[in-house]
Amino acid sequence: MRDFGLNKRCGCPRRLWTKGCSHNWHYAFMWKGQRYRDAVDNVMSRHVEGKSEALREVERIFAAVREGRFVIKPADPPTVRQLGEVYFDKYLSPKTGRPLGPNERYRWNVMMHTRVDGRPLGDYLASAVKSTAVRSLQQRIAVTH
Repeated sequence: MRDFGLNKRCGCPRRLWTKGCSHNWHYAFMWKGQRYRDAVDNVMSRHVEGKSEALREVERIFAAVREGRFVIKPADPPTVRQLGEVYFDKYLSPKTGRPLGPNERYRWNVMMHTRVDGRPLGDYLASAVKSTAVRSLQQRIAVTH
C-alpha cells in the first residue's frame, strides 16, 4: 500500500490530523513523469474527513490516472491583479495577526492602474511581468556594455 504523499498543509500538529483536525487532506504523486497534486476535497467535490477515507479516495484517483480517465484541467494563468486579490484576502501581518490595512490596498490599486506599454499593470499575466522585467534588464545590460 502506498501513502501517495497524503498529508495536511495546516498548522495543526501531525498527531491531531486523525483526531479532530478538520483541514483538507492533500496528495502528491507522479505517474509517467507527470506530477499530480491537489486537495482530496477539491477532486471529490466534498469534504473527506478521515485518513482512511482520504487514502481510499486517493487510491481511486491514482487508478483513474493509470487508466487515463483522470484529466488535469490546467488553470488559467493568473494576472498580477488576481494574485494581489488572493494576497490581500489571505495575508495576515506576523506582528499584529491582522490583514493589511487601507493604505497598503491604496498603494496596490495605484500600481495596478499604472500603465505599462499602454496597458494597466494589473492586466498583465504574472509570469509575463517577470519575464518582461528580466528581458528589459537584459536589454539595459546589453546597451551599457
